[in-house]
Amino acid sequence: MIYTINLQEKALTAKERNKLDDSEFGIPEERKYPLNDEAHVRAAVKFFNKVEPKYEESLAKRIIKRIKELDLDIQIGDDNKLSKYYSAKKESNVTLVKSSKNPIIIKENAESNELRGQYKKLDKRRVELEKIIKWGFDKNNPEHVSAYKELESINSKQQKIADRLNSLWYQGKF
Repeated sequence: MIYTINLQEKALTAKERNKLDDSEFGIPEERKYPLNDEAHVRAAVKFFNKVEPKYEESLAKRIIKRIKELDLDIQIGDDNKLSKYYSAKKESNVTLVKSSKNPIIIKENAESNELRGQYKKLDKRRVELEKIIKWGFDKNNPEHVSAYKELESINSKQQKIADRLNSLWYQGKF
């Protein structure tokens, strides 16, 4: 069984990008660093070191504001220039980390491995359940009803795992 987890940021098409309001960009005057969703906010954090110095402060403020609006939990390494604009009293959603050897990051690397294992186990169970209702769903068959409910549960669990893996990926943790 082949399974996929989208771990890449969905690139904006030119049409989608043109539809965004200037205020949805980290640098509105140049329409750079879109902050329209979680994936793009995480990408803006990740690529903050590449911004021109004249835009650093305003971009930092916009990113941190958007992190709060989306209620994201973000970790910013001390090697990211964004960390100098962070204020622990103001930004409770942002955590500074010292380096890639930080225990938090190592723990989350282990977490990503654990999540992938859980995803694979759920996928194996999905195949078993799909065999039960392979030839059609019979609402009067208790085995079919039970299999269907379990499949719904598996879908939900796999989506949560995929979301968490996306989050870890955007934080650069695996």
